[in-house]
Amino acid sequence: MNKSIFGQLLFLAIYVLLQIFFANKITLFKVAFCFVYLNFLLTLPRSTDHTWLVLIGFMTGLLMDFFFISWGVHSMACTLVAYLRPYWLGLLTNRNERDAEINLREMGFTSFSSYLFLLIFIHHLLVFFIEYGSVVAWGTVLGMILASTLFTFVVILLFSALFIPKTKN
Repeated sequence: MNKSIFGQLLFLAIYVLLQIFFANKITLFKVAFCFVYLNFLLTLPRSTDHTWLVLIGFMTGLLMDFFFISWGVHSMACTLVAYLRPYWLGLLTNRNERDAEINLREMGFTSFSSYLFLLIFIHHLLVFFIEYGSVVAWGTVLGMILASTLFTFVVILLFSALFIPKTKN
């Protein structure tokens, strides 16, 4: 098996375990939820083929749906995030940065933060509107989306700052 593919599968397993055993147990005021597993999708290598990226997004979401018993909610949200990811990256980076890896060191704080925030927001928008949109008041759902987006954003940003990959010499 290709070393790179094995490494990505290992990262996926780590993020799934983190999500199931830790992140699921952490909520802020019963409003903000953390979906740390998104960091797997958001930091896949830039060279990942778009079709594969969408398929990986779907499969990651399907895996989360299995554990959350959420019937396709995460599959749809992750598929959309994976589909939009290259377009959003293209808008955020100039041609000289297009080969840079997706991390805090390579992209810089502003670009990396903008990249994370929008895609996390889109994911949460879909998840919460599908999950709660017809049952709970719109204001409550919007509050959950914003609070969870901020919570997930901060956690992923902290992960990214703590585990910055070493530069290649």
